[in-house]
Amino acid sequence: MKKIIPFSLICLFLIAVGCTKQTPTIDQNTNQPATNVNQNLDTEKPTEPLVDWQTYQAENFSLKYPAYLLPEVKQVGVRTTVSFLYTPAEGERGKTFEVASMPNQAGSTLDEWANELISQTGLVKRELIKISGQTAYVLTIPETGNGNQYLFLSQDSRTMFEIEFNNFSQEIRDLVFSSFVLVE
Repeated sequence: MKKIIPFSLICLFLIAVGCTKQTPTIDQNTNQPATNVNQNLDTEKPTEPLVDWQTYQAENFSLKYPAYLLPEVKQVGVRTTVSFLYTPAEGERGKTFEVASMPNQAGSTLDEWANELISQTGLVKRELIKISGQTAYVLTIPETGNGNQYLFLSQDSRTMFEIEFNNFSQEIRDLVFSSFVLVE
């Protein structure tokens, strides 16, 4: 009798598991497994974070940016700056970022250029990251420790890039960087 009770419980457990397990159905027309109509639609179509973003194409780079920002280009000497400014309707006042590019006329290395900028401004190096496959310095404001300025050179070291963010989350920065492509 003692052996029958555990055996009965095991049988009941196996029957219960068998009843709850879904077996795939076959579509008679294609001999392929039929799709389960109870699937969660949220997991079928992952949202693409850059889907509503615009693409900006310059002579030496392209990137994606939030659609509520408007690009504005300024040329001062050999330095070209593209400012991505908020549109008033979106209420994103103060959220901007800039991409400046200029020829590396002095032939500086990334370290030389960063050290010169640091000596002029008081910024400090925080870390190294990659942007479009290139090593970049993250510079911070000493009082806050916020990393909002990024420096890097093109692959051939002929073009210098500075990117500066104001009031954007790290997530937005990462998305912009992931879409940044050097055009050489």
